[in-house]
Amino acid sequence: MRAAAAIGPNVTRLSEAEAQAAQGYRASVAAQLKADRAAIPKLSDRAVAGLRIVAAVKTDQSRAEAYRTLTADADMKGEVDTFRKSVEARFGEEGARAMARAAAAGKAFTHASVPDAQQSALEAAAKLYAAARAGERLVIRAAEAERLSARQTQGARLKP
Repeated sequence: MRAAAAIGPNVTRLSEAEAQAAQGYRASVAAQLKADRAAIPKLSDRAVAGLRIVAAVKTDQSRAEAYRTLTADADMKGEVDTFRKSVEARFGEEGARAMARAAAAGKAFTHASVPDAQQSALEAAAKLYAAARAGERLVIRAAEAERLSARQTQGARLKP
């Protein structure tokens, strides 16, 4: 009798868990479909050339300077930022990180949602995205270091 009484609440819990799992699955499929529809804009020849220079530079300081030079023009900065954000929207943050890691390691980045015929374009976009991401991060890091240095210098002057 106790076993029969315990079955009802267990069946209810099981059906609630199944409904929650189904809802989560539908939400993830909807999110993936939305991401798959996100278009990555084609960069201008000037932006592509600038990002290739950023990627080719060997030192972090030179890479940050090349990225600063590229994005000094507001139109160019907007174009690169739009490209970077659209890649992140298309592949998600984790996919974008994987893309940057693959480009840094010199490996091809592939994604299941991209047809085989477009994999070469994806690989080219991955290299450009990695350059844009690295350049932006280096510029931010350099600006933070400059602020910290200025704060430390100012603090040293204020002490008697």
